[in-house]
Amino acid sequence: MTLHSKYFFYPVSGLDLDDWRVTYGPMEGITEYFIKIPRTIEEAETAGWVCTERPPGPLPQLIMYCPPGRNVCPLYTPTGDMGGLQLSFSKDHLYAAAIKLEKWFTKWTPSATDSEPEKEYWTITQYYVSEETLEAGYGPQASNGSSLQDNGIWVHDHSGQLMLIPRTEADIKSKTLFTKQNCTPRMGTHYHYNMTPKLLCENQLPWFALVIDGKLVGSGLQFFGDLTEPTEYKNWFERFRGSTVERSAVPFGPDCLYHNADMHPIFSLHIYLTDPEQIKCRLADSANPSTIPEKYRPQN
Repeated sequence: MTLHSKYFFYPVSGLDLDDWRVTYGPMEGITEYFIKIPRTIEEAETAGWVCTERPPGPLPQLIMYCPPGRNVCPLYTPTGDMGGLQLSFSKDHLYAAAIKLEKWFTKWTPSATDSEPEKEYWTITQYYVSEETLEAGYGPQASNGSSLQDNGIWVHDHSGQLMLIPRTEADIKSKTLFTKQNCTPRMGTHYHYNMTPKLLCENQLPWFALVIDGKLVGSGLQFFGDLTEPTEYKNWFERFRGSTVERSAVPFGPDCLYHNADMHPIFSLHIYLTDPEQIKCRLADSANPSTIPEKYRPQN
């Protein structure tokens, strides 16, 4: 069988994309970090995660499993391999200071189970496989090794359409509006959508990309806001504070970005497709290293 080039699964050089983890750490309030997400349905079931109905959305072929609390729920292809990740937050407890939740998040009320009450959530989802690939029957396979086997990561754009974050840094630079910011060890180089001093903070895309050695190695969710009550079973989500922290990662933002960082928590989750302990930064990996505190700044 001859496959169209769009369905070839790409070889990976540099860091191995053979992992799936979330949550940066250590940091205040987070004792468990770089948390492994099951890469297959078999692994999810072994871990005791439960097949759960999805909210309305793209790629209905994907199957979702959730841990207790339903906060970080992987999506799997019909072959049982990784296809996306849904993040879920209690609707009663989540607030945002700049963006409108209803623009980016979907309401979801899954049925009660023996262990979970019926509750309303805000959800937001990213995808690792395209509709075309699924329809052609060439979904990713964990046996192939790579956690990113299609063209990249898909997220919703400002118009509600799925937008590709390409799998190479060169394509991110040439084919998207994501702009290079700074590199943080065990995170990578941050690329934020249309992040310039002229950006209106209410238009900030809540997703960002993580790159190292020219490759997309992860992504993240970030906006100003917080949960008014902690998640019940596990503290999955990160909180950063202050304009100094924000400038060290995002040096080319608008004034409102740094003002908001001084006024509100920076609510975040880093999502890794490689071992974050292997992510190192060189000086050239940052767009403006001068905003990085000297004790953390790479020397070469």
